[in-house]
Amino acid sequence: MNCDPLANVPVAPCKTVIALDGDPLDWPLQDRPVIYVASYYTANPAQGIANAVDAYKALLEVGYIPVVPHVNILLDMLAPNTPDHWYSYDKAILARCDFMYVCPDSLTAHSSGVLNEIRFATEHDIPILYDIVPAVDRYTQ
Repeated sequence: MNCDPLANVPVAPCKTVIALDGDPLDWPLQDRPVIYVASYYTANPAQGIANAVDAYKALLEVGYIPVVPHVNILLDMLAPNTPDHWYSYDKAILARCDFMYVCPDSLTAHSSGVLNEIRFATEHDIPILYDIVPAVDRYTQ
């Protein structure tokens, strides 16, 4: 396993091609590709969370297992931590994902957190999607 020297986050190898047959919608949930949902948060937490949840629903419908780091707001309410902790925590989750999806809106495009996640994904060969693409189109049959 490699590590991000800045955050000391373990990084899983890139898993962009798998050997399951058929449509990921027909696969057991544990075999579906995991996709990290990136969207702004700080500029407007309620709207950023709503956008991420909309993406979650759409990605789930086309065969992914979406991970929405925005729901950590509940953890932070019950077990508060620093923003730096949450940025590192989110990178640790992203490192384990097969893909990253970037929500399409102007605040996301200017979010320093999302730009850092894009940089991290690029450095660790995690494919980045900017459109909702069915999972079956991302895997060889």
